[in-house]
Amino acid sequence: MKSIQIDKFGGPEVLVIKDVEIAKPGPKEVLIRNKSIGLNFIDVYHRTGLYPIPLPSGIGLEACGIIEEIGSEVSLFKVGDRVTHASMPIGAYSEKQIMPEEKLVSVPEGVSDEVEKGIENNFLISEAESRLEAAESKTRARTSNFLPKIDLNANANRRTSKQYTFDGVDSDLDLPFFIPEETENRSFSVQFSMPLFTSGLNSSQRRQAMLEEVRTEEQLLLIQRNVTQRIRSLYTSLKTGQLNIESLEASYESSEDALEATRLGYELKARNLVDLLRAERNFFDAQNRLSQAKYDFIIRSLEFKQATGSLKPQDIIEVNNFLD
Repeated sequence: MKSIQIDKFGGPEVLVIKDVEIAKPGPKEVLIRNKSIGLNFIDVYHRTGLYPIPLPSGIGLEACGIIEEIGSEVSLFKVGDRVTHASMPIGAYSEKQIMPEEKLVSVPEGVSDEVEKGIENNFLISEAESRLEAAESKTRARTSNFLPKIDLNANANRRTSKQYTFDGVDSDLDLPFFIPEETENRSFSVQFSMPLFTSGLNSSQRRQAMLEEVRTEEQLLLIQRNVTQRIRSLYTSLKTGQLNIESLEASYESSEDALEATRLGYELKARNLVDLLRAERNFFDAQNRLSQAKYDFIIRSLEFKQATGSLKPQDIIEVNNFLD
């Protein structure tokens, strides 16, 4: 299988794609075919040696994929399950990876597609990406202050004097009139400048721009993680809310039937007033819980569309029409 490995600490050039053999999973381990791999700043720390790891080593801590093989004692998952992880052991930058069972989390169907959609369309992420592009442009501008500059100048002028003069006229000629003077000048210049010493101004401005770029990149990663977490949470909440509504609808119908039976019993003198009041209370409690569950489901639906960047004014209009 293909895997990105490092044999020494350093810059991006130490990342090497290699063909490696992968062992069978242990009794409580699973073999995962990675479908998506998370890129995190801690991977840079591992690569540069800021957080030392034993070498040679794979790299990467976060991935999502499908289980291809399980150990003999694995009980929480089966082959074909979608799972994700974000912890040791290191080595997520690979086609396949072996992970302990207790480090994995199941991924509900549909979450991955919605997360991808949210990462692409979420307005907070789009705004953060724009700020990162601006920071990168500023860094390039500050770095360009160290480059030599070449300026090319050209100048041309033509002057006609209205003052009469004999300048430039052969004194041997005896003319009865004066000749206006006309001159034309052209000049070209090339100016080369090299910033040799600026009291550390260029260096400090470039360092500031680079740090601002790193900060903006970290903010983008944080927003992406928060959006991903929120989409997953809202997706799960919607699924739970849907099941809750179905359960409450059954409870509402049951309490309605019980109320009708109690009213009939009250008319036949088989039930007393207390039984009737209790049945009515249970009915209206079930009605209130069902209405609250539907309201929560509507709010979660709007929040989910907002998180995935698909919320439109028409969605609000439809909710208002429904409430009317």
